[in-house]
Amino acid sequence: DPGYWVDHFRQSVLFADAVGTLAAEGNRIFLEVGPGRTLGSLAKQHPKVDSQAVLSTLRHREEAVEDEVFLLEVLGRVWALGAAVDLDALLWAGETRQNVQLSTYAFQHQRYFIEPRQATPAPADVQLRRTEELEQWGWAPAWRQIGTDGEATDETHHWLVFLDDTGLGDTVVERLRKRGHTVTVVRPGDTYARQGEYEYLLAPERGREGYDALVRDLVKSAHVPNRILHAWLVTSEERFRPGSSFFHRNQECGFYSLFFLAQALADENVPRPLHLVVLSSGMQRLGDEPLPHPEKSTVLGPVKVVPRELPGVTCTSIDVQLPAPSQRMFGGNLRRAL
Repeated sequence: DPGYWVDHFRQSVLFADAVGTLAAEGNRIFLEVGPGRTLGSLAKQHPKVDSQAVLSTLRHREEAVEDEVFLLEVLGRVWALGAAVDLDALLWAGETRQNVQLSTYAFQHQRYFIEPRQATPAPADVQLRRTEELEQWGWAPAWRQIGTDGEATDETHHWLVFLDDTGLGDTVVERLRKRGHTVTVVRPGDTYARQGEYEYLLAPERGREGYDALVRDLVKSAHVPNRILHAWLVTSEERFRPGSSFFHRNQECGFYSLFFLAQALADENVPRPLHLVVLSSGMQRLGDEPLPHPEKSTVLGPVKVVPRELPGVTCTSIDVQLPAPSQRMFGGNLRRAL
């Protein structure tokens, strides 16, 4: 009807209303037929339209894929969205296809299903009795105090130590080197740089790039660690760079630091076993004392997950209480350990 096209050019096109009417019916697939994706892009902006259900029959000119392959992929997506696709229409006259039964993934023979367990009956001589003593009715977690100084052994390791600014890490490094261990230190800086054979600078606020460069340099220099001491969450005062906050500083030097470090170790396939010790201060609480920095506890996420993601890597979280400023010996009391 020529009059339809006259109205189409001279009057407003109620595209949003039309798309909304179709979308209101539910389970609609919007397929743009022809070159360009203008209509599909507009349809995706409609609040009632699922963007995954908006497709195009032709590839974008910058997509390096054959047209036939692209069309078959679109048909597959249409079928996956619930539409009926006439697959016989894709065949030439007289052409037939056969179904092929594909095997399952046969390279990792490990089941992940929870097998049902047989109920074990209680012994006949066990009887439930009421306990009149109220103190026996419940339980409460308790802390166990352990020593801080381990006995010296003849076994030496290559340590990678992320130094804090309180001096605790420096004291640990000094003791390790006296016992014959090889120690490489990493200090916070404005950018990544190598200061010497066993000393590096790294900017935690710049993301993962510094950790990738650090691990690559350690591999190239044959200084790959089998022990890591991460002490960037040991703080004596709230210091942070201009424009930031102490909260964000703790996330950059804690959670994200371990997250990026684990990714870099995995990408370089660093030899294992590897043990990671994460030092912090003011993160755990023994009793009812104030908890200065609860945001540091996000570091427990990588501590618990990294050993599951990277076989051969073990992690320990140790929270320390720093001594008073008047005390000259660093190290503090080992108060809290996970």
